[in-house]
Amino acid sequence: MTASSWKLGYSTAWDAQRDLYSLRAMIPHYRNARVDCVETAIEWEWNVQSYTLHDEALKRLIGTWQDGGIQVWSVHVPGGRVIDISKPEYAQAGIDLVSGYMAVCARMGVDKIVLHPSYEPIAPEERAQRIQTSQDSVRKLYRSD
Repeated sequence: MTASSWKLGYSTAWDAQRDLYSLRAMIPHYRNARVDCVETAIEWEWNVQSYTLHDEALKRLIGTWQDGGIQVWSVHVPGGRVIDISKPEYAQAGIDLVSGYMAVCARMGVDKIVLHPSYEPIAPEERAQRIQTSQDSVRKLYRSD
């Protein structure tokens, strides 16, 4: 396989509250640059106390890329302290949010997500338990489809 046969991808994030007009205006430039696919995300505030699935905004974001002829290769889901799938007290909130993302992505024809397995820093004495909790959370997500 040669590089000329590879798909060219781009990773980008858009504010959930922003009008997608600016993205629609940019898509021809992506296409002219021969961008075939994107990893996309909705920008988030990282230090909030809770996260909400902005499913309508996510559908609009994915749809805008698709309508412009750019494949959405994957969606990057948010990560943060209050949805850290490696931290026992927050793991379920993270699983619930990621499950919602997976459902929206599946309905929009996107079959890949990018997920943070933990939120750093992690104290050395917590690392083994956090890795185990993260693995358990991913298993639950895998079984949720």
